[in-house]
Amino acid sequence: MDYEKNYKGMEERAWNDNSSRILLNNKDAPLVLRSFKRILVNMKNEAEALNEFEEFKNKARFDIKRLCTDEGSEFMGAFASYCEEHNIRLTVYKAAFSNS
Repeated sequence: MDYEKNYKGMEERAWNDNSSRILLNNKDAPLVLRSFKRILVNMKNEAEALNEFEEFKNKARFDIKRLCTDEGSEFMGAFASYCEEHNIRLTVYKAAFSNS
């Protein structure tokens, strides 16, 4: 039995389970920007950890060039300015409504 495969399957099922997700009701640009900056720090740390392996030999690097968002106001203002200053292209997807 492949325990690693089964464990990963459990993680994916948990991720897809809507009851395990946290709903944010107080989304705003400063909160989203702070979270995004933390993600960037985590990405940098992950690259540093990967670069310690011989296979990577200091070649692992994560760089965000485009970020896809919805029309939410939390992605405007300070968040949009930060992305523009760091050459991160924002692509905004609009909700598609069906009358069926």
